[in-house]
Amino acid sequence: MFDPLGIQFKNKSHSYIRNGICFIFDSMLSRILYYFLLKPLSLFPLSVLYTLSNVVYYILFYVVGYRKKVVLKNLRNSFPEKNEGELQNISKKFYQHFCDLAIESIRLFSMPEEEAVKRCKCRNPELLERLFEEGKSLVLGCGHYNNWELTGVSFAAQVPHKILCIYSPLSNKFFDGKMRASREKYGANLIAKKEIRKRVEDNKNTPSIIVFGTDQNPSPRSNKLFWTTFLNQDTAVNFGMEKYAKDYDAPAVMMKIHKIKRGYYEFEFEMITEKSPSTKYGEITIQHTKILEQQIIDKPEFWLWTHKRWKRKKNDDLSYVYHFTSRNYFSKFKDKEEYFPPTFKEEKFIHMCFPRQFDHVYLNYCQNVEDLIVLKIETQKLKQEIIIEKASNGDSFPHLYAGIHKEAIVEIKDYPS
Repeated sequence: MFDPLGIQFKNKSHSYIRNGICFIFDSMLSRILYYFLLKPLSLFPLSVLYTLSNVVYYILFYVVGYRKKVVLKNLRNSFPEKNEGELQNISKKFYQHFCDLAIESIRLFSMPEEEAVKRCKCRNPELLERLFEEGKSLVLGCGHYNNWELTGVSFAAQVPHKILCIYSPLSNKFFDGKMRASREKYGANLIAKKEIRKRVEDNKNTPSIIVFGTDQNPSPRSNKLFWTTFLNQDTAVNFGMEKYAKDYDAPAVMMKIHKIKRGYYEFEFEMITEKSPSTKYGEITIQHTKILEQQIIDKPEFWLWTHKRWKRKKNDDLSYVYHFTSRNYFSKFKDKEEYFPPTFKEEKFIHMCFPRQFDHVYLNYCQNVEDLIVLKIETQKLKQEIIIEKASNGDSFPHLYAGIHKEAIVEIKDYPS
């Protein structure tokens, strides 16, 4: 939070005063920025605003160099076959598009529905219309490609389903409210991640579209992910779209956005499968990732290259984690839905490990345990996320701050076998 006074307080009551002052200044600055800059700018037509976009492009690309290292690193890793001149050319085109995207997003604060639909049309509405007539809800994937903001607004005005878009609320409550109002004004409903399951259940009798951003970097603590190859790199992909498609027996569809010319787009739907529960594990995730990847390969300048997409590295596979216990103790939970180790009441979490850490756990903690067994746990079946935390030896271990649901235990082995 912005600290306008730079005051250091030494006790909790004084820190509340500081936080209150910072909140007031944050709120004031946000309102000044919105009402005296963004909102007035949004009243101008895009034909005028694009002149500002050209100026901002020159400053960002040639003067400030905003995230140029990130952009070029992402491009080099994604297109190793291209020479430096080709990558620089893509980079320039990207920054031009990026600045247009920012200006178009500002215009959305005041853009009427008629203009939004005119600037972003649906190519094949009949696909979703058929599903609606059949009373089917669906999950829809969309990447940060072309103008996803304008598409999200105009899309809601062109489809018959109820739209449920998963989003992460902004920390600035004032701007969060303004962004929500802008995005929801033509029928979409923005739902915070933690509330989406309940909202889906509430609308299970209403044909709905659950919209997922498919190319966001998963949370460092998230275990709900799938590893695949995307743009020549090992990439962690959020598993939510596939999980919801299977849990609710919903067709899985990918949205593709095309840029026709400056300020004008078209979007279309590509069916991945109408029989989600019968697909193999990871099949839907791989397919929607490939669809987006092909669009980026065809016209790379329209993807969000400033995003640090590959921050998460494939070190430990979080698909499965392991827990050591004794067979005798584990048998006490034979008729119970959840398992808790004897240390849980005191520590409030369950110690787990990866296969590479077996020897360390065994030698330091389990050598004297009789009838030792190791539980193999499928993280997708857990009710809570796995948390990766650093131990006193400097290594990072998976922890679970809840019980282990028995259905998540997919294998039990003696150790050493």
